[in-house]
Amino acid sequence: MSAPAESYPPYSTKYYRKRKLEAEQAGKFRRQYHKKLPYRSCNKCFEDRNTGGHKQYYGNWWCPFKSSESYEEWIDALKLKGHGKKKPNEKS
Repeated sequence: MSAPAESYPPYSTKYYRKRKLEAEQAGKFRRQYHKKLPYRSCNKCFEDRNTGGHKQYYGNWWCPFKSSESYEEWIDALKLKGHGKKKPNEKS
């Protein structure tokens, strides 16, 4: 039986690691990776949009915690602005 062959990293990986080590030793700053939240947060209250009563109307989000108007009033205001389904013969 033959011994298992050692696996070497690809040249590109080896070169990347070498450049990274040289940059760290030279003291160059590299921005750290920040993992995203596991949920989509509301831009107004920064809570999870899928819970807490957040509602969506054609891409616009309504926040129950920061909105001064009711959901129905908010939808009526959006409809006056022209948000909603496009007409079948309407072009973008």
